[in-house]
Amino acid sequence: MTTTTPPMEAGGWRRLFPLKAPCVGGAPCDVAFDPSRSSSFAAIPCGSPECAVECTGASCPFTIQFGNVTVANGTLVRDTLTLSPSATFAGFTFGCIEVGADADTFDGAVGLIDLSRSSHSLASRVISNGATTTTTAAFSYCLPSLSSTRSRGFLSIGASRPEYSGGDIKYAPMSSNPNHPNSYFVDLVGISVGGEDLPVPPAVLAAHGTLLEAATEFTFLAPAAYAALRDAFRNDMAQYPAAPPFRVLDTCYNLTGLASLAVPAVALRFAGGTELELDVRQTMYFEDPSSVFSSSRASRSPPRRSRRSRCRSSEPWRSGRRRWCTTCGAAGSGSCPGRC
Repeated sequence: MTTTTPPMEAGGWRRLFPLKAPCVGGAPCDVAFDPSRSSSFAAIPCGSPECAVECTGASCPFTIQFGNVTVANGTLVRDTLTLSPSATFAGFTFGCIEVGADADTFDGAVGLIDLSRSSHSLASRVISNGATTTTTAAFSYCLPSLSSTRSRGFLSIGASRPEYSGGDIKYAPMSSNPNHPNSYFVDLVGISVGGEDLPVPPAVLAAHGTLLEAATEFTFLAPAAYAALRDAFRNDMAQYPAAPPFRVLDTCYNLTGLASLAVPAVALRFAGGTELELDVRQTMYFEDPSSVFSSSRASRSPPRRSRRSRCRSSEPWRSGRRRWCTTCGAAGSGSCPGRC
């Protein structure tokens, strides 16, 4: 993307670009977006359909708040966005943050890209602008391994890719939540630990749908579903010494001095029959990955009842890299391992 040579974060509903990248310690700043160099740049005036606030004037202001704290102010604008020489979007709406915005607003990134189901999102614009040859567009991303400098992630936006329609990719149909119409939801219908299905009533899992959120640190379940998962996991991990709770995590273990670790396999089952088996990194959070267990190699050996993931402290992280694919238009969301 021509406007995103600086790092961009994909999350939330916003499309934000600082007018200048945050400066640290008085060092010179590179310009993230310079409106004076664009002949197609224009501010969106108050009263326009895109301006959701009541205001008067030639530009539409906005404020970003987290809780009760205002972290940035800006102006709604439009310009031509170029994803590639053959994919351009005239009149693309985004927000420009005022110079001097808090450097921690985006955790080091210079902005946010909107990939939601909103008709104004970048993913939706791919369809509406006719940038694809089909009526179905998709975006996919791969999160690289944090322990390898050779692993690179990516974000792909465009038409559905036929090479990701079969093989090891798994799709689950998406659902909708009227309270959050721009968010992605799937229906979680079952959970298993060590190959055994948990006795969780379907109504508990289906009450509000399961929100797909890339920005959250941990997965959260309804209390009854989490209690069943926690109890089954603790039962299978009874041979390891327990440790005090850590932050929001209440099931912790002291693994100091162990040469190997056997973790029960946890799998999530979605509507349509898709099952996603989590590896150790997606099941366990290691407070200090470099000193205890820094490896997860999922054991896929039968039988299902005794399936466990094993890891040894002498091996680096090698599994868990996964490409997530989402088709816009309520088709589905899927994953396939090892695509980065």
